[in-house]
Amino acid sequence: MYARNPDQRIVTLGVSGMLWNRSLVMYDVETRSYWSHLLGRAMSGPRRNTDLEQIPSTMTDWGAWKRRYPNTRVLWLPRSSRQYRRGFYQAPEQFVLGLAGVNPPRAWEFTQLSRHPVVNDQIDSKRVVAVFDPDTVTARLYSSELRGKILEFERDAKGFLDVQTRSLWDRITGECIAGQYKGAKLVPMPAIVSYRNTWLTFHPKTDFGSPR
Repeated sequence: MYARNPDQRIVTLGVSGMLWNRSLVMYDVETRSYWSHLLGRAMSGPRRNTDLEQIPSTMTDWGAWKRRYPNTRVLWLPRSSRQYRRGFYQAPEQFVLGLAGVNPPRAWEFTQLSRHPVVNDQIDSKRVVAVFDPDTVTARLYSSELRGKILEFERDAKGFLDVQTRSLWDRITGECIAGQYKGAKLVPMPAIVSYRNTWLTFHPKTDFGSPR
């Protein structure tokens, strides 16, 4: 997901019908520049080398989302569209949770997250935690810093726990649902779910996170 106001100018984006490195290419109505949907960058046209700001988003199933946010407004897809199902992830080795905008880019493999659903990691000087919800096949990345403190996390059947206070956190929302920090939310990082091969095509120097 991206903000569509680079350089304080609104752009109206559409699907060009073309592919680049087997990945979708967008265009903007205003200048007919062509954008990589994975990079969020204009690759040709008057806006070439302009970047869209990436916004943290969640890729999860409808049931899990609706339970947490019952008043959500929904964009209905055309009837001809294929429905999104968890079966899409039947081959977890094909997918990663990837974070661009850091040097080098970082990614966590779904096969790793399936075995270790809570991964404490560090990117430069920033501490982060990658979490995975096996029931909904949802992978998210959060900052480990809260209220000036760095938290360490571990797995729990109902979510994940911080080691310091044993507070319970929701994997999908990053919100504390029980304990000392109840009501607090971890800051989500703009990591996305991608096909592994596609991610490496665009980010060949990716560093893969390791469980800690």
